[in-house]
Amino acid sequence: MVNSNVRRVIIEILLILMFLTILPNLSSIIVAYVNTNTNVGYVKYTLILYNNTLLQGNVISPKSDLGPLGIIYDPSNGYIYVADSGSDTVSVINSTTNHVIANITIKGHPWSLLYDPSNGYIYVRSLVSLFVINPSTNQVIMNITNALLSPLTVPDNMVYDPSNGYIYITSSSILFPVFVINSSTNEIIHGIKLGRIPHDIVIPSGILYDPSNGYIYVANPRSNSVFVINTSTNKVIANISVGQDPLSMVYDPSNGYIYVTDFKSNTISVINSSSNTVIANISIGQGPSDIVYDPSNGYIYVTDTKSNMVSVINPSRNQVIANITVGDCPSGIVYDPSNGYIYVTNSLSGSISIISTKPVISTQMTQTSMNNSTEISTNLPITYIIIGAVVIVVVVGLSAVLVRKR
Repeated sequence: MVNSNVRRVIIEILLILMFLTILPNLSSIIVAYVNTNTNVGYVKYTLILYNNTLLQGNVISPKSDLGPLGIIYDPSNGYIYVADSGSDTVSVINSTTNHVIANITIKGHPWSLLYDPSNGYIYVRSLVSLFVINPSTNQVIMNITNALLSPLTVPDNMVYDPSNGYIYITSSSILFPVFVINSSTNEIIHGIKLGRIPHDIVIPSGILYDPSNGYIYVANPRSNSVFVINTSTNKVIANISVGQDPLSMVYDPSNGYIYVTDFKSNTISVINSSSNTVIANISIGQGPSDIVYDPSNGYIYVTDTKSNMVSVINPSRNQVIANITVGDCPSGIVYDPSNGYIYVTNSLSGSISIISTKPVISTQMTQTSMNNSTEISTNLPITYIIIGAVVIVVVVGLSAVLVRKR
């Protein structure tokens, strides 16, 4: 009888020790699994441009005079190009290492860039001219000047039209707010009027090509509207009222809609381009500026300049589903298909926030136990949970058997 009791006590002690050993790890795994982030994204790295330092997580660096604004992805070499308006340079980032590998001098405070797939060149707009970069050498090969492209009438944003191979540039020119450049000759071939002079003074900002209808859309902050241009005639065929101070636009191929950032009204206007009407308005963070579509998850990302966040929109519901804190005064944003990251220029921080949209297991509880790590990687979280659950069942079952034997 004594031996039986001793055996029972030893078994119970062993089971309790086993349970207590796995319990802390199991609780962390279960908590992490339940709180697994969705694929909306988080800041995985911060690239400090002025010292070319890559840091883990979201880092708010001291204010910098680099002033990174525009940003594009070059599919020919997989590099990211950033217009540093404060330093008169364009930073070239190798997205494999996420470090700056070159700096290209551009005079006149550059802040807008465009990749032209027809010739493989990168066009950079500054206050004084339009520069052409050959990305194979990362050198300026041409400087496009024109009497109308003066410091008083600078082009604002650019878009490439694959239907005709032309580049369309918005400008503050009173006569021709939109210029057309033939990129095969790099000459201005057309000027497009957007209103009647002198009554309708138009100073456009964002410009977009819609592949569903072949039209060009131009945001006009002065009239809180978006002009629609038929490129076959270079005439305005529609004028769509949107929110206050529209700046940038993006086309969503999943639903065929156009999303417009309304900077002053803190909204996103959703345009159905088949009817050229606004079908929805989405409330968003403060000062929405640039916008991009992420094909990997179907979400839309918007830089909220005044709230230092990137808002994530689910276009199937036309609602903001998440807000990602980034650097100081986020401006430009681009998606890199080579690694799936989203790159955000923080104009006052002189940094780039690199957002990963891959699901990550991360909680406050596990961060504390992992020395404040912002990311926990585990290959088989579900397997661990199943094993833990089996152990608990075994413990409870054996305990019940021992109780009945008493």
